[in-house]
Amino acid sequence: MKNMTVKDRCGKCWRYLGDEDNFCRKCGTKRGDGEFNPEDNVMYPVYGPPPVDFKFQCKSCGLSWTEKLMVNCNRFCPRCGKENLDVIGSDDVWS
Repeated sequence: MKNMTVKDRCGKCWRYLGDEDNFCRKCGTKRGDGEFNPEDNVMYPVYGPPPVDFKFQCKSCGLSWTEKLMVNCNRFCPRCGKENLDVIGSDDVWS
């Protein structure tokens, strides 16, 4: 696993960004923007279903990807930053 740095996180919600991501998949903030203060971050334990594979496709630029998530919170395309995603498949048995 690669060593994560502050540059690998969203500057608004602190979610990890992939190497190719120009925008945060959760909040849409452009890489390098935002003023997140890690000391304000509070972690809460989450109990629930195990992570499953979600398949996404951006209706704006056509990017497709699969991501293992416990809960789908993706709203923005990591390539173009548009809020125009389709969930095109999931092995989520809980929904």
